[in-house]
Amino acid sequence: MKSLSAFIQKEFRHILRDKWTLLIIVGMPIAQLLLFGFAITTEVRNASVAVFDPVNDELTTRIIERMNASEYFNVSERITDIDRINDIFREGKTSLVMVFSDNFSNEILNGGASVQLIADGSEPGLDDHGLRRQHPGHLPAGDRREKRNGRSGDHPGHQNAL
Repeated sequence: MKSLSAFIQKEFRHILRDKWTLLIIVGMPIAQLLLFGFAITTEVRNASVAVFDPVNDELTTRIIERMNASEYFNVSERITDIDRINDIFREGKTSLVMVFSDNFSNEILNGGASVQLIADGSEPGLDDHGLRRQHPGHLPAGDRREKRNGRSGDHPGHQNAL
């Protein structure tokens, strides 16, 4: 045990004496923290979103326009056929699909309106947890997505591509 302690003390003396080794041991981790701290971000900006709005009324149109005006979302396509969702994900045109319910305007007046978000999973920040972390006041606290075959996020009558 004494020989190990002597070896460690000798190595510390050598490291403290050599300026280049000390720079590499201390300076490199600090430089990495500074560089990667600014380069890596989990903030969602300009996420490509497709929208399926079966009714296309004034209220949903205003919601879609406000989403498109924000710096967080870019409405890339308005879907008219629910079966097109898988094709859009396969083509890589979007990473998130927003699905309004059939009677959204009337349901919102009664307090029971819901919007379904379907993510393809290619962008980690656009999962349910990432969206709640980025925009906690804009999403409901509970998970209101419909569940089908034990998987959340599937729309009724919509075959999942994965």
